[in-house]
Formats: sequence, structure tokens, C-alpha cells
Amino acid sequence: MAEYAGRTYSLSAEQMRVLDAKINYLVEAAGRLGRTDWRGLFVGVIVSYILTVALPPESAHSIFMTFMTLLRAIGHLYGFPELGA
Repeated sequence: MAEYAGRTYSLSAEQMRVLDAKINYLVEAAGRLGRTDWRGLFVGVIVSYILTVALPPESAHSIFMTFMTLLRAIGHLYGFPELGA
């Protein structure tokens, strides 16, 4: 899978190293997490990889802060605990 992504998207050596580490982490986690928890972890790992590789750090930080603001505003509707400021 990593080799395919590297060829398809022309990933640098550093991007490939990070991708391999994230895939290895997911494979290891599959043995200790349930299906639902693993799926949530998978989404988080892939999104974090995309944000790390595709966006400058300032943009990724801005997106994260916007998401956190939204989560603080509507999280209680979905049963999330109140997050600190």
C-alpha cells in the first residue's frame, strides 16, 4: 500500500518514512483494538498524515483550531464532554 501511494503521489523519502510508520502503527493497533476503535484511529491517522504532508503547519493549525472551536460550540449536542479553552 505504501509503495503504491509513493508511486501514485510522488512522495518524498521523508513522506514515505512517515507513511510507513503510520501504517505500521495501524497494523499493530489492529491486534489490540476493537473494530470500531480501530476505525476511529484509522481516520485520525490518515487525516493527520494528510494535514502533515499536504498543508503548511500554519494552515493545519488553523484548521485544527477551527475544528476545536466548532466542537466546543456543538459538542454537547453529541454527548462530548465540555472542552477547556
